Amino acid sequence: MKRSLTEQRQTYREPEDGELDCRVEFRTRQDAPSPGGGTQPVYTSTFKTWGKFRQVSGSAYLHSVQVQETITHTVTIRYRRVTNDMEAVIDGSVYRVMRAGAMNGEKNFIYIELKELGAETPDDPPPGLSQSTFYGGYNGNTR
Repeated sequence: MKRSLTEQRQTYREPEDGELDCRVEFRTRQDAPSPGGGTQPVYTSTFKTWGKFRQVSGSAYLHSVQVQETITHTVTIRYRRVTNDMEAVIDGSVYRVMRAGAMNGEKNFIYIELKELGAETPDDPPPGLSQSTFYGGYNGNTR
């Protein structure tokens, strides 16, 4: 397949029709004090959109682990304001937004790198541990 001149100059290929096939919910998380002690999550400024959701390659994952900025998945959506204070929920799994930036320097799409934290409502949470995903899943472990 011959690539056009504009595709050769760009770093990432923009999604084509039908590639934004995954429903993604973005939400900003803030921890508030709970009445019984501890904290509970409060979600503000949520929005749902369609995205292109992909797992990163093995080498990309290993390189991200070496610099302690673990990236497990990427998602591409139409341009919205997304910051690293947000979480993404995809099919019941929660992901922390690690980095987000305009794709190819244009404001048509945004390329987001994610770190998987675990299930939002797990079937088998570890006994006695908080169900918070704020610090990287259950007791700091990801699934």
